[in-house]
Amino acid sequence: MNFINNFLYDKDWSKRQAVIKCFPFSLKEDAIIIASLIKFNDYSVHNKIQVSVDNENFIIPYRVYFNKISTWKIQSLSDQQKIMLACLYSRHHDWYIREEMLRKLSWSNKNFTIPYVVQLLSEYVIELFPIIDAQINENNIEEYHKYYKANQIYFKKVEKRIMSYWNVYYDYNKTYKKNNYIWFQILNRIKFYWTNKS
Repeated sequence: MNFINNFLYDKDWSKRQAVIKCFPFSLKEDAIIIASLIKFNDYSVHNKIQVSVDNENFIIPYRVYFNKISTWKIQSLSDQQKIMLACLYSRHHDWYIREEMLRKLSWSNKNFTIPYVVQLLSEYVIELFPIIDAQINENNIEEYHKYYKANQIYFKKVEKRIMSYWNVYYDYNKTYKKNNYIWFQILNRIKFYWTNKS
């Protein structure tokens, strides 16, 4: 209880609350622990994206600017808390850290990780796409499809961003076929799961 009281009277309370809201309410106790480890700055969380997973709404950050947490602090976390921390840092402004955290998310089958993986799909970091491609597989594709069905407005924005990157970098070269490109393959695999299954 003292831990929670100290947390609530922290000068960075509002920033920590923003981090707690990055996860489903059912994970609030774990999220409080995660938020307590972060050293905040003036630009800690930039913009927010509302999503729904398993009928539960929460908000993921578009970008975070935290410093990495020391290894000894991370070692004290439970496995689930480590996955949550990887989710949060997958939104880091440094894409090398995003890649590192994405690889850690590949160890998890937790549905709350899905929005964080999909958001990376909408960003032009080509090195991440093979990791995402391998991560979205026959073991979890149905859950990704459910996420797509529950977040159609959001997915339209994702698709629009993917298309804008395509138009800038590839559309001028007619030797590239859009449907053979890894972005569209992953997106279509998520969107048309039931069609492909039948």
